[in-house]
This record gives sequence, C-alpha cells and structure tokens, in this order.
Amino acid sequence: ETAIYLASNDSLVETATVTSGNVAVSGSQVTINPVATLTTGASYYLLADSGLLADEAGNTFAGISSSSTLNFSVGDGAAPTITNVTSSTSNGRYKAGDSVVIQVIFSETVTVTSTPQITLETGNTDRIVNYSGGSTTNTLEFTYQVQSGDNSSDLAYVSTSALNLNGGAISDASGTPAVLTLPTIAGTGSLDANKAIVIDTAAPTVVSSSPVVSETGTALSKVITVTFSENIQRGSGPIVLRSVSYTHLTLPTKA
Repeated sequence: ETAIYLASNDSLVETATVTSGNVAVSGSQVTINPVATLTTGASYYLLADSGLLADEAGNTFAGISSSSTLNFSVGDGAAPTITNVTSSTSNGRYKAGDSVVIQVIFSETVTVTSTPQITLETGNTDRIVNYSGGSTTNTLEFTYQVQSGDNSSDLAYVSTSALNLNGGAISDASGTPAVLTLPTIAGTGSLDANKAIVIDTAAPTVVSSSPVVSETGTALSKVITVTFSENIQRGSGPIVLRSVSYTHLTLPTKA
C-alpha cells in the first residue's frame, strides 16, 4: 500500500492500494488523488511498500521508505505579490563605486531561477540591476553599484513594472508565478517612500567668489569667500594663496 504522512509530526493522513479507486496506473505513471483534504501550507511525504508495483517483466518496485524521497508542500493557489520595496543600505549620500542593496519583499516565500532585474531611475542613464540573493525567502536583493554620471535626489525605480524576470522565474513553493507589479512610486511601500538615498556623483564646482575674479582695489583686510554648487565639508591639504609678483603664501586649513 501507499501512505501519506504529515511531515510536521509524522502522523498518518491516509493509505491506499493500487486497486483503490483514487489510484490510477497507466503506462509508466501512477496517479494518486488523495481522499483526505490536505492543509494549505502544510508539508507531506509519501511512502510505498516494496512490491507494490512491477514492470512488464515482473521486476518489482523497491518501494519508498524515506520521508525525503517524495515530499511536497501544499500551496494556497494565490500568486505571491510584492508588498514592500526598501533597502538595507542606510539613508545618506552615495558616490560612484558605492553599493546600495535594494530589497523587494513578497507576500510569501519565493524561489528564483536565473537572474531577474530591476531598473532604477538614476538620471540620464537608468541602471539595470541584477538579482543578487534571497531565493527561498520572501525578500529578494538586488545590489546596485553606483556608476559615474548617476544622480538621484531620492533613489527610486523607473516604474511599477521595473522588475522583470530576464528569462528566469519567481514563484512560490507550489510553482505559482509571482505578480511583479511594484508599489506606486512615492506611494506606500515604495523604495523612495521608505528610504532617503541620494546618489551624487557630480564633483562640487565654484559658482561665485568674493572678491570676484579680477577684482582690483581689494581691501588689505578682505575676507575671501568661495561659494560652491553644493554643500561641502573639509577634506585634506592646504589652501594656497599665490601672489602675481611675490612669493606665494600657504594658508593652513582651519581645524
């Protein structure tokens, strides 16, 4: 006979023989239609006695005696959906060469094949980011490497259809394909609503100065002010003030 067991506690669910009405043998296939109602989300395994089946020459089937040979879990029939998009990377500003990990969270555990991709809005050139991990969990990760020329005041994906399979698959334990629609940009559950990640690969530039360029008659006690294109912070090295007709002076940076 065959027997179906509940994996969580090895309890017997039902038994059947090859002559039972819910067991069909045709060619090289055996089909078992369980009489018992199986539980959504539960795991089961099937055992079979030796000699239960034989080939046309009379060679008998060895049977199934291990719970790991033929096991399965019951899905709910509902497709996994995306509930949230966020990042494990801290809020802040990131430059060329930095990495930002994008996390796409599903309503249930999913399995990934091949390399799905997500497209991010990064300025003049949108970046296509490959899947980097998370299969058999509910959180898939995509690791974005910031490239020269990328800029974003609040990193986001390009649209609600920015996640694509790229020839692969994302599905739940029962094989139901996931719905790939992302949360509305700037809406609840979206990357830019959840995080404040700024991509900035443009170097600061001087936009004005006092005294102005080629100013004459500047007061001896004049304070020199330089205004940049964006907020700046102290780096390293001296500020050098050169004289056209005299030896230049090196001014130490203020601590």
